[in-house]
Amino acid sequence: KEGDYLNVPIIGSRGIKGGYIHMVFDPVMAEYLVRLPLTQYPVALLAVDARNSNAYSIGLKMTEYYNMDLNQVKGKADRLAVPTLLACTSLPSIEDVRAKRKDWVERIKEPFENALDALTQCGFLADWQYTHAKAKPLTDEEAANITDYETWAKLYVQFVIKDAPDQTARIEAKRERVAERKKKDASKKKSPSRPKKAKEEATA
Repeated sequence: KEGDYLNVPIIGSRGIKGGYIHMVFDPVMAEYLVRLPLTQYPVALLAVDARNSNAYSIGLKMTEYYNMDLNQVKGKADRLAVPTLLACTSLPSIEDVRAKRKDWVERIKEPFENALDALTQCGFLADWQYTHAKAKPLTDEEAANITDYETWAKLYVQFVIKDAPDQTARIEAKRERVAERKKKDASKKKSPSRPKKAKEEATA
């Protein structure tokens, strides 16, 4: 490889002792992991067939997005744009498909939907559907007349993660902590400053 780079192993040491598997993260990897945002990893994702990497990548993206506090507060944690999810996959781009004069539905849309269905079959998703922005449902006529890529790529995927943890109590507690901290900071700014020491009289 040309230029500077850093090769960081995930595991520093490993072994079996007393019937237990012991693994120690490499220090650099451990420091990286503890800085990541808290994510409730769904065990159901482990049931995705290894041959369906697109399903796993989409499921992981949904999980990370769903667990972001800001998305929960704004009420958009269960909705992602089609292009955003496509970017997680190894599916070909529309430019590549058109350059090869292939059918975009067969090469992009159908594999994409198969991946979402696989996430439902493995128990990760309870349901999913296409919507417009702001979760506006598609009419039956709109759903039946998606004939071009540009129209499809403007849609969103509304999803329901099965057995997703309720984030309400944790987010409310976090909001209260932030409000209390701001209140204390404001109180410090308003408190009168200590009187300055009288200046010594200038000597003649």
